[in-house]
Amino acid sequence: MISKHRTQHGFTLIELMIILVLLGIFLAIAVPSFSQFISSNKALATRNELLSLLQFARAQAATERTSIRVCSTDTGTNSKWQVQRKNCEGEMIRSLALAAGISANTKDGPTEISFHYNGTAEPSTIICICYQEDFANGYTIEIEASGNIRSYDKGHNKNTPMTSCTPS
Repeated sequence: MISKHRTQHGFTLIELMIILVLLGIFLAIAVPSFSQFISSNKALATRNELLSLLQFARAQAATERTSIRVCSTDTGTNSKWQVQRKNCEGEMIRSLALAAGISANTKDGPTEISFHYNGTAEPSTIICICYQEDFANGYTIEIEASGNIRSYDKGHNKNTPMTSCTPS
C-alpha cells in the first residue's frame, strides 16, 4: 500500500505563542515612547502657534501705530490667548484656543501683554507651555521689554532645565 503524505500548511501553536510574546514585548517598549512623542509634539505645536500669535501682535502694533494687547484667559478647559485692540475687552483680531491637556502658564496667572508701535512690550514675561504637566517636554517663551520674543529648547528655561510648568 502506498501512502500519500499531505504537506501541512500554517503555524503551530508554539510558533503563534512566540509571535504573541514578541509582539507584547515590542508594544511594551513602543507605547511609552510613542506617548512621549505625542506629548512633545502637542507642546511644540502650541509653542509654534503661540509664537506666531505674539509675533503677529507685535507686527500689528507697528502697522497700526497703536498698542495691541495679547490676553490670556483661563476659564477651566477653555484656555485661550487673544490679540485685541485697546484692552482685553476690546475688539478681538485673532485668537488661539489651547488644545485639551495643554497649559500655557505665566508666573501670575492670566496675562495681558501690550505691544507698542515702537516694538516694545510690557510687561516682560515668561510663558511655559506643557502637555499634561510634562515639563521635561515643555517649552518656554520669553517676551522681553524690548519686544524681543525668544523661545528656548525643549525642557529648558534659558540655560537651565525646566522644573515645573509654571515660570519661577
